[in-house]
Amino acid sequence: MNRVLQTYLTRTFATQALACVAALTALLQALDLLDNATDILQRHLGIRGIGYYLALRLPTVVDQVLTIGVLIASIMTFRNLARHNEITVLRAAGITTYKMAILLLPVITAIALFQFVLKDQITPRTERALSVWWQATQLHDDNDDASIKPLWFRVGPCIVSARHVGGDGRLIEGVEIYWRENSMLTRRVVAERAEEKTGQWLLRNAMETGLRDGVAISETPQD
Repeated sequence: MNRVLQTYLTRTFATQALACVAALTALLQALDLLDNATDILQRHLGIRGIGYYLALRLPTVVDQVLTIGVLIASIMTFRNLARHNEITVLRAAGITTYKMAILLLPVITAIALFQFVLKDQITPRTERALSVWWQATQLHDDNDDASIKPLWFRVGPCIVSARHVGGDGRLIEGVEIYWRENSMLTRRVVAERAEEKTGQWLLRNAMETGLRDGVAISETPQD
């Protein structure tokens, strides 16, 4: 009986969770698109650009709504069980609410693992790809706007700042790279631009500043 009940509860809860997350995701995607659709169309990216933007934003939005969607789904699941008097029948059979919650642990664990992978592996990569694509598709007039903020991202132990990204993500202008050890800034490299060649980045006109015995020393390395 427990096997049949677990399958029924899992299917009911999973269906509710999928519906709630999908509805919240669609709502946030629509609101986000209202704010950015004009910019995308002004860059002459068309419908393909809108689809690409939504695809890159999807993991971030799902990560944002997944927790609240699962919470709403759990409330709706037990509400529907109570509305159809299924809770009363289950309690009469000796199955408590706590036991029903335990039967839902496998699907909840699967959702938690999915969110962990989404937050740790997928979302950072799509956010970085979106930032690079957004910078690379800027109109030339946009680059003259002094209010444009630099792009910040992380590469391993380094924090990188870029003024502009172009060349389909293979050219970065105004590069600043910061190294940290034990939460302390130990080295900084400022370069006019960085070019990606055969999987490696080449810094042009760079200036390196590092700490040696507590003293900041600057030098100009080769490209």
